[in-house]
Formats: sequence, structure tokens, C-alpha cells
Amino acid sequence: MKSYIIYGVAEEQGDEFRSRLNETLGVVLVAHESSYRGVYYRAGSTGEEHIILQPNYLSQDDEWIDEEHKEYPLLLYVNETLRPDELDKLLSGKIPSLTKLKREDL
Repeated sequence: MKSYIIYGVAEEQGDEFRSRLNETLGVVLVAHESSYRGVYYRAGSTGEEHIILQPNYLSQDDEWIDEEHKEYPLLLYVNETLRPDELDKLLSGKIPSLTKLKREDL
């Protein structure tokens, strides 16, 4: 079963936060740009576990990605993971500024 988890990031921490995520998860988040997400960071590919870090507010569109959680300037998506409990424990233990907003198991 694959899981999809969304975390809110309490503080916008930029490069330092991405470095901490890279180290904690053993990934390299690479910058991308799209008309939907704006500038965002991604590690991994669709069809396997992948991580996306993106702004919650898109200033170019004057639009919130997650309007219910405007208090979080960044959203972290952990998609298609087979190890949701392991990652949740790892992230919550090493990065206290993260809050789990949603988890869906498919």
C-alpha cells in the first residue's frame, strides 16, 4: 500500500531547511518551476517515492494551495511512500517545525 502525506512547515527556512530535509531523508531536493506550483523542490519521480517542497501561497496567482492551513508558508508532500510510519517518525524527531496535515493510504 502506498501512502501520501502532507506536512505544513511552520517557518519558511529556505536553503537551511532544504539542506536539513536532504540530510534527514537522504535525498537531494532539486529546484523546478511550473505554472501550477511556481518554484518548488523535488526529489524522486512519479511512480516511486518522491518528495515535493513548495510554497503554500502562490503570489503570481494570488492563490493558496491549502487555504485551510494558511499558517504554513511551505508544504511538504511525501508521495507514494511504502514507509510512511518510518518517515513520519524520522521527520517528527529531527524537524520539529513540521506538522502532519493529512495522510492517505491507497
